[in-house]
Amino acid sequence: RYNQFKIERRTLKGGISYFVKSGFDDKYRGQDLRRVEARVVTAYVNQVTSMCQSEQMQVRTRVIPSISKHGVMRLTGYFFRTDLQKQRLIDASNSILTSRSDREKYRAKADTLLLKNCLEFKRLQTIGIVH
Repeated sequence: RYNQFKIERRTLKGGISYFVKSGFDDKYRGQDLRRVEARVVTAYVNQVTSMCQSEQMQVRTRVIPSISKHGVMRLTGYFFRTDLQKQRLIDASNSILTSRSDREKYRAKADTLLLKNCLEFKRLQTIGIVH
């Protein structure tokens, strides 16, 4: 949102917020307005899709702790999550010094942390904007 785009509007399809200049309503009506809103929706869907994919990649942390036959902790999967809170919970759940029930509790808590863009992507799917 820039200084010249001060008026907030929402698309008819999906209620996606965008900002326009004064005089927008006079210039864009009917088909022209639908074209502008279609571009807004497309740009928004592309952004949400990209951010959701990024979140999913970061969270492919189904890092499953297992103990090798030599008693050494081994992690399967990979860990890219930048969310410090989730990382701490995952680390706590992987700790060999933590009881099994605590590990399960930490893992469950980590799994409940929401992926905002992926939730928005699902909302867009639900209302038929994304197929």
